[in-house]
Amino acid sequence: MDTAWGNILGQREPKRRLRRLLETDRLPHALLFSGPEGVGKRRTAEALAAALLCSSPAAGHPCDTCESCRAFSRGIHPDFFFVVPEAVGKGARSIRIEAMRALGSALARPPELAPRQVALIDDAQRMNEAAANSFLKTLEEPTGDVVFLLVTGMRAALLDTIVSRCLEIPFGPLALPELSEVLRRHGVEAEEAAALATLADGSAGRALALHAEGALRRREEAVSLLARLPQIPPLSLWAEGKKWGALSREEAGEWLRSLRLTLRDVLALYGGAAPLYSVGLEAPVAEIAARFSEARVFSMLADVKEAERRLLSSNVNIRLLVEALLLSLAGPVEE
Repeated sequence: MDTAWGNILGQREPKRRLRRLLETDRLPHALLFSGPEGVGKRRTAEALAAALLCSSPAAGHPCDTCESCRAFSRGIHPDFFFVVPEAVGKGARSIRIEAMRALGSALARPPELAPRQVALIDDAQRMNEAAANSFLKTLEEPTGDVVFLLVTGMRAALLDTIVSRCLEIPFGPLALPELSEVLRRHGVEAEEAAALATLADGSAGRALALHAEGALRRREEAVSLLARLPQIPPLSLWAEGKKWGALSREEAGEWLRSLRLTLRDVLALYGGAAPLYSVGLEAPVAEIAARFSEARVFSMLADVKEAERRLLSSNVNIRLLVEALLLSLAGPVEE
């Protein structure tokens, strides 16, 4: 595990606040790290856990040399407990009551190596009802010196009684330069990193996933499709529908998102602003703006948003959805 505060990009205020609480010995027994996915919540929780377990921390930093730090970095610390959602069969990943009971039993024993115990619960919103109620009892009546670190991307899904017993540390989205830096650290070229950062909604995790999925290629295809729409013969739209309709539900969602963001950039051009999401594709986006009126683009954007809503809210046939969308987007030729 990388437990250096300095290697966690962005999140200046959460890191400053946590180190201050450590230095003044005012850290509560339960903290809730909330905010968007992929912005550094879990890495920050791990850095905090390392400092809490360290035998001789300095200014909120673990020493990285004591026996406790070495055990933590190797993932074998006997006083650190990491709970994550697990899938059983074909069911959705969740944290079940068995995991919470096991945690409670482990915490009932005294620390073996460190001055305290630390329990990190990732994706805490995935606790099912029984697990949440079991954890609430442990949270209300901790045995010994225990610090609970809860990480969630969906604060509203947690029990209010759990949230009220934690000090909440909110995390915000990462800035574009920070996202680009994360991507460059993973070997992405600077130009591609800058383009991916604009699509990632402030999430480093999403930026890396977009890179793995070839999101820039899909974005280019979406821009190309919109630019070609006026020239596509009506019968050829069915071939386009067949092509895009063969996407998986997740891929179709990304394709629709690419269409939506492109149309938003076209509207930005009408308002005199530079494209935000179409970095490197300014020329074809300008071509789309020249071919369609502002009113038409607003209508096309509404069609795409409706398709996204239907994709998420029903078990819709993707090919039929795509075909209907393309016919609506093509519409009559504007004079």
